[in-house]
Amino acid sequence: MGGGFALLLAPPGREFSASSVNYGGRIPKDAETLLAGACPIVVGYGAKDRFARGAAAGLERVLTAVHVPHDVKEYPDAGPFLHEQPPRPAFSK
Repeated sequence: MGGGFALLLAPPGREFSASSVNYGGRIPKDAETLLAGACPIVVGYGAKDRFARGAAAGLERVLTAVHVPHDVKEYPDAGPFLHEQPPRPAFSK
């Protein structure tokens, strides 16, 4: 939810110099319209976050299309909220 709020507060007319999205996989359907002229956006997703699968690439496409300065990263060993995912214990039968 926080990442969604960060995107909603990024469009022109707000008093923010930058927006940071670190969680939340849903990109608004009208993202290109909403984010046109937005402040710079920094994005970090954990690749092991099932909720955010594909979000980094999708947001990268939108921000590039509307010429918003951005830095989008997907961290391969991180899960939700960019927490490192510990190895799962092996269970025996």
